[in-house]
Amino acid sequence: DRIRAIGDRSRTVADSASTGVRSPLILAVLVFVLVGLIGSRGLVMAGVSAVGQMPVWPSVADFLQTFTSHWRYSGLGSSLPPPPALALASGLGTVLLGATSMARTALVVGSVPLGVFGAWRLSRRISRRGWPVAATALVYGVSPLPRNALAAGRFGPLVLFALAPFVLSGLL
Repeated sequence: DRIRAIGDRSRTVADSASTGVRSPLILAVLVFVLVGLIGSRGLVMAGVSAVGQMPVWPSVADFLQTFTSHWRYSGLGSSLPPPPALALASGLGTVLLGATSMARTALVVGSVPLGVFGAWRLSRRISRRGWPVAATALVYGVSPLPRNALAAGRFGPLVLFALAPFVLSGLL
């Protein structure tokens, strides 16, 4: 009886999943994700170019040494406290077992899906239906802002693109 009940439940789950995948909304989301993966394969495989504000990241030990140092050597030097981004970069590099270039690539490439997820989440608060929410996320995802920022080597617009929907959601 237990085996028959497990079989019935698994058949029910499989039927509902196959019905859900056939819906146009789910197909549109899957096509968008597939195009995004194909489009970013060069960045993921070769890494992000060291251009503009995206230089090659030093090792985790260098990040930690800079973060804990009393003197900052960038520019003309300063005794101001270090930015917390150094600790975050060090932590991300540590999680990825010291691969700081992979951490930099993950941060840059992950900014677009994070922004799309934020736009989806923000639009879910405004509209409960599926199509307006998916259209909002799709339009936000195809925006040329992150691609232009990546081509110019500017990190600030990528961060803005990724975090703006969350900030706006917090304000609402």
